Amino acid sequence: MLMYNWNKIYDIAGGSAVEVSRIVRMIVQKQVPKNKFDPLFRYAGEDFSGESFLIHPDMLMYNAYKHSYKDIVQYLALASMRPIADYLATGILTLPIESTGMPAEIVHAYAQQSDLMGIQNGSVLFRYEEMSEQTVH
Repeated sequence: MLMYNWNKIYDIAGGSAVEVSRIVRMIVQKQVPKNKFDPLFRYAGEDFSGESFLIHPDMLMYNAYKHSYKDIVQYLALASMRPIADYLATGILTLPIESTGMPAEIVHAYAQQSDLMGIQNGSVLFRYEEMSEQTVH
């Protein structure tokens, strides 16, 4: 499980989808910069821990080459809206559309354009979150 601070990651990345993905990959894969010229160097001293969570961030990063940076950022942003307390109490990994604070049409459009998310029973499903331990590979 990865606990992250979405707002801090987004702010430090300057809103760049490429940089957001770089930061998340660095955190998930525990990468360290090779030298001071490495693009990771500027993020190495930052603490990105927070209240947002991903259950299988490793699978998202392992399969990142299949998805656009924009799709990955939308996935991370919507996943960050799920309260960790709800997950710990119920084990539910979906996000009710009304909890996003966005019009349902926009959420549906995101889900239709991306194969990382889907909509079912008025909630956003996250592709790599709903995996059981047997389907991780």
